[in-house]
Amino acid sequence: MKNIILFVALFMSSLSYSQSDPIYCGAPTKAGHPCKNKVTEIGAKCWMHGGKKSTDVRMIAVQCSATAKSTGKQCRNKTTDKSGLCHVHNK
Repeated sequence: MKNIILFVALFMSSLSYSQSDPIYCGAPTKAGHPCKNKVTEIGAKCWMHGGKKSTDVRMIAVQCSATAKSTGKQCRNKTTDKSGLCHVHNK
C-alpha cells in the first residue's frame, strides 16, 4: 500500500514540476513522513535511503597528504581536491 502511495505522490509531483522547484527524496522516514532531503532527479533517493553515494562528499574525501608544520605529522584535514592537499596547504 505504501508503494502505491509513493508512486502516486511521485507521479503527481512530476506533473507540476518546473526547473526551479527543488526535488525531494520522498522515501518514508522512521516516523513515516516523507524524507525532505534534496536529490538531483525525480524518483531518485538520497544517500540515507540507498541512493547515489559516490557524489556524497563524505564518501570521496581523503586525508590531506601534507605535513603539519606545528607537529611534524600528517595533516588531519580532509580534502576532495585532486592534488591531495587541503585548503590550508593548497596555496
